[in-house]
Amino acid sequence: METSSLGSAVLCQRMVFRRLPPYAAPMTTVLRRARTPVILLALLGTPLAAQRGTPPTERTRWQAQAARVTITRDDWGIPHIEGRSDADAVFGLIYAQAEDDFPRIEANYLTALGRTAEAEGEDAIWADLRQRLFADPVELKAHYAASPA
Repeated sequence: METSSLGSAVLCQRMVFRRLPPYAAPMTTVLRRARTPVILLALLGTPLAAQRGTPPTERTRWQAQAARVTITRDDWGIPHIEGRSDADAVFGLIYAQAEDDFPRIEANYLTALGRTAEAEGEDAIWADLRQRLFADPVELKAHYAASPA
């Protein structure tokens, strides 16, 4: 399998993870290395995806992209991503980040949309209003539609 240039750059990225007690390291390492492909296959192959109306061609495309990515974690939990292309390596990096810290991804997404107050309450309404002044949804959708596939 060929490692992409971005994949090599991703290997150098340092992430902070919690430390496990020494007695938990051997079994935890085995579980960590085995869980990524198992979770990915379970999520992509679930019948719920078909019930939600995901077209079979899109599901097949995601499964094919996931098959081109290998994520292994070292003893400190740092993900090492290998992919056939830069896009595959980025897909693996985003997947590993979602495994490690999904609440932060979700919070950043809500902040970017200006919808944090829906999740955190009235205290965040002013930050949402400020964000909505900066980002025009119509303009963002136009930029997205004009971006390459």
